[in-house]
Amino acid sequence: MERRKRASVSRSKNGSAKRKVSGKRKVQRRRTSKNSFFGRENTVLFFGCVALVCAIFFVLFTGLDFKKGKNGNGDFDESRIQLSEKLNEKASLEKREKSSSASERKKDEEKPNRPSISSGKSKERPDFAEEQNSKRKNSSAENISARPSVPAAKKNIPAPSENKNTENKNRSSKETSRLPSENKNAGAKNPSSAVMNRPSAENPPSKNEISSKKKNGREKNEFSALPHAKGNAVLVFLFDDAGQNINQLEKFLRLPFPFTVAVLPGLAHSKAAADLIRQSGNEVMLHQPMQAMNLRVNPGPGAITPNMGESEIRSVLFSNIFEIGPVAGVNNHEGSLITADAQKMSYVMKFLSEEGLYFLDSRTSVETKVPYVAKEMGYSYYQRNVFLDNSGKRDDMIAEIKKGLEYANRTGCAIMIGHIWSSEVLSGLLSELYPLLLEKGYSFSKVSECPAKIGI
Repeated sequence: MERRKRASVSRSKNGSAKRKVSGKRKVQRRRTSKNSFFGRENTVLFFGCVALVCAIFFVLFTGLDFKKGKNGNGDFDESRIQLSEKLNEKASLEKREKSSSASERKKDEEKPNRPSISSGKSKERPDFAEEQNSKRKNSSAENISARPSVPAAKKNIPAPSENKNTENKNRSSKETSRLPSENKNAGAKNPSSAVMNRPSAENPPSKNEISSKKKNGREKNEFSALPHAKGNAVLVFLFDDAGQNINQLEKFLRLPFPFTVAVLPGLAHSKAAADLIRQSGNEVMLHQPMQAMNLRVNPGPGAITPNMGESEIRSVLFSNIFEIGPVAGVNNHEGSLITADAQKMSYVMKFLSEEGLYFLDSRTSVETKVPYVAKEMGYSYYQRNVFLDNSGKRDDMIAEIKKGLEYANRTGCAIMIGHIWSSEVLSGLLSELYPLLLEKGYSFSKVSECPAKIGI
């Protein structure tokens, strides 16, 4: 019995000891947890506080940057700068692709079977330099549109919109400054540089540039051989066939020097043309129609024909002068048959002498009897020295004007006849020549004031 009690006692002691030991361990664990840096709850709380502080600082800094960017006192965001850099890289890649395609085109052109440039049959490629320029401009525009407005830092700095414009101008100037060197290199490498340097269809030269180049070329080439005036050389320009078209006549009436116009009778605008010429301060002449050697040629209304006697000729001349109004003189229209008839011309010149009018022989025939009749009558007259526009070509007109200048330098005066129907070329040519001829010493006059009257 005692053994059993001792065993139970020992067992109870052992249990209580175990219980005591386990209790001690729990206390130690609690103590160790309390003695550690922080507990689990404390660590969570600590990191939560840290995260909250970081969030507050982030919000504050981002808010300040946003305000700075809005007020124009901060720099670009890094994200935006990265975006612009990516766009620039994209533009450079496109440029490299274009250059590689241009080198491929160059290789294709260097093949022996390519079409020649001079033939003009091959299609013109667009200008490579211009393509590069347009690509660069587009990429720069994209970059600028992607970026925010450039902020103004302090005093005397323009607003964001102004900075955009200045940035665009600076970039475009830099890009254009690079182009000449690129074009030079391309021309050195590419044998078809003549095609590349030609103006593209998108940017054609202006009309003023083309006309100035043409004028300068003409002045150098066409007018270089114009002789200087000798003495008091006088130039007389006579324009025949007025009365057919008023618009053509008005182009000659704008010329800045004095001249004479011969008006045809019996036409729709004969009277109006004569009035306009007188109003402009220039001289009016009757352009008297006369029959030509070729009888199939109709000289027009109010003509002198071979079957007319003296009274009929005098009546025709009187009615034509009355229709047109006051005239200074008369010259023949066609008339190769009549001017070769001494009798008919004596009737004409007698009437003009009585009326105090001069006669100008247009010399439509080498067989003209005007010099013979004038000498017999003691009547002084004029004669044509140069026909300006027989062909209607500008070069031929210039050649004839040069002949007239030489004649004026020999005799003192040259009478040069043109026609109203050549106004598109002749009027413009004389406008160009007028200041040059003045510089060379020539003077301009009407027929009635020409000092080269024959028979004085």
